Amino acid sequence: MDNTPTEELLFDIRPDWPARKARLTAEEKDSIIESCVSLSMGEYRMQAQFKLSVKELEDLLLDSDVEKCPSCRLYTDSHSLIDDDGEVDGHCSNCRKYKP
Repeated sequence: MDNTPTEELLFDIRPDWPARKARLTAEEKDSIIESCVSLSMGEYRMQAQFKLSVKELEDLLLDSDVEKCPSCRLYTDSHSLIDDDGEVDGHCSNCRKYKP
């Protein structure tokens, strides 16, 4: 039996969950941001744990200057998407280092 989450499950907005972003404490927001930046698939864990919709989570991360690298699809601090010359190339420092 394949236990891999389906795209439908991973990106479900959960209309039955009330809007939570506004009610999160500063500590909860910090925990969500840290988990998304440091863990692979951390965003899905945080959605489930804090009952956030995809949009609420993305808004919270963008408000905190955290974005997804288009190459590796992992969340990183926005300043990491700027190269050494100060140009925005949109890739995290790790992807920039190893991209062909």
